[in-house]
Amino acid sequence: MIGPVAGSAHRAGDRDVGNAAMPADVHESVARVDSMIRAVCGDRPVSTYVHGSLALGGFNPLRSDIDVLVVVENVPPLDAATLRDLGNQLIAVPSAGRGLELSVVTTTAARQPSVPWPFLLHVTTARDDAKVVIGVGRDGDPDLVMHYTVVRAAGLTVRGEPPTQLVGPLERDIVLRYLADELTWAETHAGETYGVLNAARASCFLHEGVIVSKIEGGRRANAGGGPTGVLRRALDVQEGRADDRPPTEAAVRFIRSIRAQLIGALGK
Repeated sequence: MIGPVAGSAHRAGDRDVGNAAMPADVHESVARVDSMIRAVCGDRPVSTYVHGSLALGGFNPLRSDIDVLVVVENVPPLDAATLRDLGNQLIAVPSAGRGLELSVVTTTAARQPSVPWPFLLHVTTARDDAKVVIGVGRDGDPDLVMHYTVVRAAGLTVRGEPPTQLVGPLERDIVLRYLADELTWAETHAGETYGVLNAARASCFLHEGVIVSKIEGGRRANAGGGPTGVLRRALDVQEGRADDRPPTEAAVRFIRSIRAQLIGALGK
């Protein structure tokens, strides 16, 4: 079972969503997105959830995306032209943080998450990675493994059913395999901070059964005897006190050690 998660403190100007709070500008961005999606979907049931760092208490407006999962009833099916029009509308809307990262999936896909992880629409609006991807007729998105996991553990309900009533559980081995694959990718395709802090929070899931933010994962790993220099620098970058860099040898050793632990735990 997935245990408790880290929460975010309320601040002046924050607005409540579910049992947590988010900055007012983020709340406005999410409300605008939800309204646009409902306008396109009409009378279809729509459930909208905020997940990622906003839900886990690690949001940094300079480094964090606004992560949103939308679950819609897809009867009758939304066609590709409608989805593309929605994606183009969303990508043109100014967003707080680094931008929006949004996935739209069907209720069927959410209730019984499984390979190939089908989706209807994926939109990112970050300046360095803006895109609209239509999921109809193409391979699924393995990143939904973690989106579903975080939504079930800590998702903030903007509209619709509580996430645990709509999003089905995933087997532990599926999550462990995803986390291991993500660390393999991070070692050669991402900066040091991404790999180190994702390794740290993967360790929290492996050993404690909890879903935490990158920042909380780094702090726990540092307190638990991880490589202090590597972890402190990664936290400095994530919290805006330093610039990122390619992974050093020490960082790679840490990432590989956690990946090996994840692989070793499969089937146990």
